[in-house]
Amino acid sequence: SDSGEILLAAGNSVELVNPNSPDLRVLITAPDNQAVNVGQIIAQNGNIGIYGGLVRQGGIVSANSAVMGPNGKIVFKATKDVTLDVGSSTTANGAQGGSITVQSDIGTTLVSGAVEAKGDQGAGGQVQILGNLVGLTGNAIIDASGQTGGGTVLVGGDYHGNNPGVQNAWRTYVGPDATVRADAIQSGAGGKVIVWSDDVTRYYGSIYARGGAQ
Repeated sequence: SDSGEILLAAGNSVELVNPNSPDLRVLITAPDNQAVNVGQIIAQNGNIGIYGGLVRQGGIVSANSAVMGPNGKIVFKATKDVTLDVGSSTTANGAQGGSITVQSDIGTTLVSGAVEAKGDQGAGGQVQILGNLVGLTGNAIIDASGQTGGGTVLVGGDYHGNNPGVQNAWRTYVGPDATVRADAIQSGAGGKVIVWSDDVTRYYGSIYARGGAQ
């Protein structure tokens, strides 16, 4: 979709149909109310929402914008688990960084791929990785950097877990090869990165929230 909204909501199956070739159909079937993305979903300057009992992202999902102004919004939300696999790419990059929320209500949110809401001209965007159990594993990269200011990255909750509008994790893990960035690249202040859990937080990774070079 060049300038639209993509919503992939699954009960047990989603059928993708090309209107130019109606006889060519792709059927993705998943048990237990899963929404599974195994390919490429792109919305230029749009919004993407993928909801299900379980959500697994193994491909490329982008809501990037080439124009100045707020970028797109991506939401992965599941009742149980959300997994962004190794090698997956989820981006809401543009002149201004967009917004990405990855959230599981009662399950595990596991990110092992790249999640980006970078601002190529302005400030970085916002990334929220939320759930009951939250983990950044492998070479996970969360990047909300921007040319004129860093964005916001919330992993497992907001500051001191005191924001009622943001779900708090019970336990949060950030692995040794995981990286979180909310840098200001050219000018401006670095952004905000929070890693929180109500019970136990195990943090072994790298966080950057640096001010701009100028």
